[in-house]
Amino acid sequence: MFQESEIINFFSALVSVLIILLSSRKKEVPKFRFIYPGFFLVVSGCVFTLLEGLFWYKTFNLLEHLSYGAAGILFAAGAWAMRNSPATAEEKR
Repeated sequence: MFQESEIINFFSALVSVLIILLSSRKKEVPKFRFIYPGFFLVVSGCVFTLLEGLFWYKTFNLLEHLSYGAAGILFAAGAWAMRNSPATAEEKR
């Protein structure tokens, strides 16, 4: 059975990924190479949350938590990469 908050989280994550996809097409930012996969892992965690309510609870629950954990690692790596990346000429101004 689904909870309303799980469905709302799924749709808000899906909209966020669509916005990120559209913005990433305009200009590729190499510093975000870890951030984009992290967002996709968050969305996959939301999908696994919904699927665990239908069938294979233990399997999808494990996948959900693994994807959220991997997303956290990717976000931390992305923050570290942004912090340690050399500043461009525009950022120095």
